[in-house]
Amino acid sequence: MDIGKIPLIFFLLIVFVSGFITGGFFTISCEILERVKIKNTKIAAIIDSLDHFGGLSSTLFVGLLSINIFGIEKTVTLLLIMSIVFLTFSFLIAFKNEIFKR
Repeated sequence: MDIGKIPLIFFLLIVFVSGFITGGFFTISCEILERVKIKNTKIAAIIDSLDHFGGLSSTLFVGLLSINIFGIEKTVTLLLIMSIVFLTFSFLIAFKNEIFKR
């Protein structure tokens, strides 16, 4: 089965990788907030609020702009690249500030 020109297995792989990358953002964000001595309940509230804001802004970006301008395939590729770049910078900042060392 094909979804447009993308084979189904490739599409499912993209969905899995993007979910994996998103999970990485949660872990890094929680660890950074914990390191600056914020209470766990406040960390959860901050991360949850930012997650909802990110969901809203990305829905508007993807639904109203990107798909109409670039098409679905290029939008998915763009989002994957953006996620990889942001996650890489998050890891670099975390390691620079020794976030993962206890």
